[in-house]
Amino acid sequence: AGKGVMAAWKLDHVAFTTRTFRPLAFWSTLESDQESLNSGLPNYHIPSDHLPIGGLFEVLPPPTLDEQQRISLLNNVQSMSTSQSTELDDIEMSFAEELKAIEAHIATPSTASGTAVLPKKKKKGPPPKEIIEFMRRKRSSVKETKARHVIARKSLATTLDEVYRLAFSKFLGCSVSQWIERGNAALSINKEIQ
Repeated sequence: AGKGVMAAWKLDHVAFTTRTFRPLAFWSTLESDQESLNSGLPNYHIPSDHLPIGGLFEVLPPPTLDEQQRISLLNNVQSMSTSQSTELDDIEMSFAEELKAIEAHIATPSTASGTAVLPKKKKKGPPPKEIIEFMRRKRSSVKETKARHVIARKSLATTLDEVYRLAFSKFLGCSVSQWIERGNAALSINKEIQ
């Protein structure tokens, strides 16, 4: 192409998804105006170097899950959520029992004669080293468990296409990404739809 001649390029676009829109018509493009293509813009007929673009679309109903797919999605999420909640509850219970044992051990130290002596009331200060170590182990265990849960939720989420992700938000009250990061705390299942 020489100087002053427009190349046959389509520079502007209208982006749409065929899931929800069907194109019916569109304005002609610069390529269909031979004079503008040869002389460039602006010109006598088109006094601007900007061309409006437009299209006419039929709006289609959004795709949805059928009843069986919806129930399957809800069951999968609920099953994973229940399993993960149970695992965290079991960890909390186990650590609560361990804490009681540690506190009992600290509260009743023995003397050389074998008699239990109650410790003096301690003033403010750091907790005993046994409690500090316990708190670190508990925090680490809960953190590792929650990280595994996030990985499991991500794995389930990768199987969901756009329709499932939209249904997820509609029926479970949060986005898939919110659920991945926050787990059960993000869920607010719409009881009317269950």
